[in-house]
Parts: sequence; structure tokens; C-alpha cells
Amino acid sequence: MNRIVYILLSIILGLFIIYSSFNIIGNFRSYNFTGAILVIIAFSGFIYAEYLLIRRYKRLSTPEAIKLKHQKKAMIREHQKRVKIENLKRESMVPGSKARIKLFEADRCILAKHLIGLPLLEGIETYIYRCKDKVIFEHRKDTFKLEIIKVKDIILKTEIEIKKDYVNGNGLIYKNIFGNYTVKNGVREIETKYIKKFLIFSYEKDWEINYIAFEVTKVPKAALFVDYYEELNMRENQIQSL
Repeated sequence: MNRIVYILLSIILGLFIIYSSFNIIGNFRSYNFTGAILVIIAFSGFIYAEYLLIRRYKRLSTPEAIKLKHQKKAMIREHQKRVKIENLKRESMVPGSKARIKLFEADRCILAKHLIGLPLLEGIETYIYRCKDKVIFEHRKDTFKLEIIKVKDIILKTEIEIKKDYVNGNGLIYKNIFGNYTVKNGVREIETKYIKKFLIFSYEKDWEINYIAFEVTKVPKAALFVDYYEELNMRENQIQSL
């Protein structure tokens, strides 16, 4: 207990002793011998307890005790700080965690299934982090960085949209992403098993356009990657127009 608790207990007990002493003196003649002995013993016990409280308060009020108390508090705070840092460090190593997102200085993170573009197996669940100047892809201990300056486009497409692009003659860029192209009964079709939306990153490397594609389930969150890239393009165009 701290000093305030001891002094409060001492005051309360002191008031009780004063009240009891007046009560005992006023009614002392009414006590028999045995009763008087019991009252004296009880009263002595209260006085001794008061003495212990006061002595404890004085010990806690010395400069050495106060200094030691502050040192203990500082040690506890330092220990709690170290534990917090260690917990954050451990959490920051967990893909997709809030601490990991903060470590990468990202503002968005989604989980998607990898299709192509990274040295990962197809269907591997990968965390995608949207950062200010880059996009980070992570699966367990494998982490890959795509600088936003190299990105040519970020799009969301469904299987139906992919087929329409192909029929309109604009589907070649998806050939290595979504399947084989065949011609049946004079109609161009796409053989693909994917039915959900796909988040596709196109970027330039060695003077060629490359693609990184994912199957996404949380479409609204995935759309934020597209919106952010479009916003960056608008800013760039505005700057160039000046």
C-alpha cells in the first residue's frame, strides 16, 4: 500500500480510538472486572495498530523510501515498455497483421490467391499491401516489392469481362494469365476455371510488360488499389499539364 492509504487508515483508526476512549471513560463503572480487562486489551490492540500504521507511514515517507518507490515504478514501466516492444516485434513478423501493415507503412492490405507473376505456386494465398510508393506481396517468409513507378496499370476484371476483351481483339494480354485460347465453331472462346474477380498488376521490366495476377474475394477492398493508382495518374497528369 502507498503512503496515502496508511495515513487514511491511521486517521480513521485514530478517530475511532478517541471516540472509544470517551465512551469507555463514560461507562467504565458499568463494566465488571472481566469486562474491564477485555476492554483494556481491545483498546490496547487498537493503540498498537495505530502505532504500526504511523510507523509504516513514516518509513514510507523517508527520502530513501520515496526514491526506491520511484525506481520501482520506473523499472516496471521499463519492463512493460520492453514487453510491448517485443510483442509488437513478434506481431510485425506475422503477415497481414496490423503491426506488419504499420511496418510496411501501408494503408491497405488484402488477402488474395496468387495466379501468376510471382515465384509462388498458383492458388497460394498472398497478402497484398498498398503503400505510398510501392505494392508489397507477401506469403509467409517470401516478400516481393513492386515500385509504383514501374506500374503501368492496375485493373479488376471478371471472367466475363475477360472473354469480352478477347472477342473484341483486346485479350492477348490475358493469355498467360487466365488460360488457353481456342476456336470452336468459328467463335473465339477462353478456357478458364476462374469465375471470381481478378486483380491484375501490369508493370514494365526490361522494356517488356509483365503481369502479376490474383483472384480476389473482397472486391471492394481490392478496388481501392485501382482507385489509388487512378488517383496517382490524375495527379501526375495535372502536374504535367502545368
